[in-house]
Amino acid sequence: MYEKEGVPRSRVLIKLAATWEGIRCAEILEKEGITCNLTLVFGILQAAAAAQAGARLISPFTGRILDWHKADKKKDVWEPEEDAGVVECTRMHQYYKTYGHDTICMPASWRPSRGAGPNFELDEIRALAGADRMTVPPNLLEALAKSTEPLPRKLFDEVTRLRTPAQPFSHVDEEIRVTRPGS
Repeated sequence: MYEKEGVPRSRVLIKLAATWEGIRCAEILEKEGITCNLTLVFGILQAAAAAQAGARLISPFTGRILDWHKADKKKDVWEPEEDAGVVECTRMHQYYKTYGHDTICMPASWRPSRGAGPNFELDEIRALAGADRMTVPPNLLEALAKSTEPLPRKLFDEVTRLRTPAQPFSHVDEEIRVTRPGS
């Protein structure tokens, strides 16, 4: 439809849920030259499957991962580096960089790791500084612009700077069975 209106496929980005079916759909669309953003990414296996499918980018929901862990662990305050959403997004970013995937990791859905308060609203964003891209709402962009705190890069593209890389996944299937190299 867009091509008929003079808009090339390279200008279209389709947003899909990172369910098994959404990942398979992205695989088909990417092969047809239509880029995809797989959203609702909550774990490393979804991220690995998205990369295997050739998805252009993923949107891990950092804050929603934290929400689940807060409820599960009955704990409301986390240090940003221990925030489960930060930890999982860091693993995804490291996995892509370590194993040469071109898929972009673009975290979204932010929460204050250390609880409510203006001093904590940027916790996750600061902890993931250096991610490929981020979806940041206007109020948090404004808070970043007003902040005088340094914003050091935490994530790096260079493999040599990574802490503990995830093990490679040769193949992730629908039932979340993982094949690792040599197994």
